[in-house]
Amino acid sequence: MSTSTARRVIIIGGGASGALLAYQLLRDPSSAFRVTLIEKRSDIGRGVAYSTVRNEHLLNVHAANMSALPDDPDHFWRWLSAREEHRPLSFDRHCFVPRRIYGEYITSLIEAHASNVKSCGRLTILRKECVEVTETASCVSVTLKDGTWLPATSPF
Repeated sequence: MSTSTARRVIIIGGGASGALLAYQLLRDPSSAFRVTLIEKRSDIGRGVAYSTVRNEHLLNVHAANMSALPDDPDHFWRWLSAREEHRPLSFDRHCFVPRRIYGEYITSLIEAHASNVKSCGRLTILRKECVEVTETASCVSVTLKDGTWLPATSPF
């Protein structure tokens, strides 16, 4: 895949949805996507939903049903079970896990993926704030708070 044939995608918001979208777009090493993930917070993958530090803030879905990978429904459960720091949790697949732990899971996906694709330059994470999205016939672009302008590949 050459840089000129790559589809440039800009994802605004690096919470759970943004991080998982980036992960899915870049998961196949032969895909033609180059992704810029824009997030003003320091953490990627947590957003408001999973940034809590309180253990009593639980997911409302059983751990067995929380895989972020549709083609690997046990992925989250395996990830959770393999971590020593989460051993005190009930080892019941139908337990309700603290939201902060699910945030750790999402963060681990994008971090692991970022380290795998970084050498190819397919993922850029910008810890900045987007202030404008502009769409023209030939381009979709974003403007960041610091004045930086970034083009994406037109969806048309």
